[in-house]
Amino acid sequence: MFLTVEQFSEKVLPLPPVEEGGRGDGGIPWAGELISEHEEAVTNAGGRKMPLLPLFDALPSLLTGLTFKRQILEPWYGRGW
Repeated sequence: MFLTVEQFSEKVLPLPPVEEGGRGDGGIPWAGELISEHEEAVTNAGGRKMPLLPLFDALPSLLTGLTFKRQILEPWYGRGW
């Protein structure tokens, strides 16, 4: 899905004020990849880009929190979404 900066701004911005769910240390944190125009719009609205951890730093804590079991997977189309 592709959005123009205007569509992105209508759907995502303005960001809620810090006291309504943001953080008190400089804006609402976000992570990921945005095209440069969207990144600029979020930053100008008070968003703060968070650095991503390298995979080898993030993966161990992610995997230790998972449970594994041997079962047949239910297809996505049968989950009632």
